[in-house]
Amino acid sequence: MKINEEKEIFAKLMKINDSTYDSVSIEIKTLELESFIVRISRDIPIEIGESYLFKIVGEVFKEKVVPFVKAVTPLSETNLSSSEKLDIFEKLNDGVRLNATEFLKEIEDILNNTENEIIKNIGVSIFNEYKDDFVVSHAATKYHHAYKHGLLFHTHTMLKLAKAVSETYKHINTDLVYVSIILHDLMKVKEINYQSNEYTVEGKLIGHISLCVGEIDKWALKLGYENTEEVTLLKHIIISSHGEAEFGSPKRPLIIEALVVHLIDTMDAKIEPIVESLSRAKEGTYTEQSYVNDRDRFYKHHLSK
Repeated sequence: MKINEEKEIFAKLMKINDSTYDSVSIEIKTLELESFIVRISRDIPIEIGESYLFKIVGEVFKEKVVPFVKAVTPLSETNLSSSEKLDIFEKLNDGVRLNATEFLKEIEDILNNTENEIIKNIGVSIFNEYKDDFVVSHAATKYHHAYKHGLLFHTHTMLKLAKAVSETYKHINTDLVYVSIILHDLMKVKEINYQSNEYTVEGKLIGHISLCVGEIDKWALKLGYENTEEVTLLKHIIISSHGEAEFGSPKRPLIIEALVVHLIDTMDAKIEPIVESLSRAKEGTYTEQSYVNDRDRFYKHHLSK
């Protein structure tokens, strides 16, 4: 950019870099799926994963002309029509129209249709206590679904995958799998402050797995289910969801439903970042390193969608 040159662009905020200056550098992804770095004042409130209309001006920083963000308007607050906003959101989010209300209703329907009363009542009780925060929370601070609504999107995707798996392997108890998927990351609402995208004290010292087991025990006691096998099975699936002690699970999956939840969780956590990176890569090039996939770089071939 030239000095004092102005432009307005719609873009998705991908990353905020730390800085000791009054401004920070951020990575944004445009409608053309190009990523570039701009600077923005610390005083301007922004959230990773959100879509904005950025007003950018060329200014001198450290003896170079760099793009500076002078104002941001959330996509939802622009003067565009609803259809235009949806179109822009879809382009910035890899063709996914994230409808939080619709996704939340699907999850609540699954809970309400659970056949086993013990599993159902525990799941509904815990979910209802935290669902408002669940809808807006991040699934992680980085690497996968680290954006507003990320936890909702991750959970919804896992449930879709679980449905396909359960239709293939009829032996699987879907009550255990579906409710455990809904609960397995739910306590990230306490582990991660979604506004700052940083871990809370509870998150660092206890973690979402232990917090979730505590919630299951709390509601099992309240509902009179503390000595049931269903409670033991739910807790086992939660504590084994990361698969190995190295990744935060004190137990490996030892029932088929626990293995299913672990594998589906791992699948989505590994594939979603690749999809995100491929959306920014040009055909015939490689993505940036994928930290959840052994730092591999993935090739964007001409058949990529």
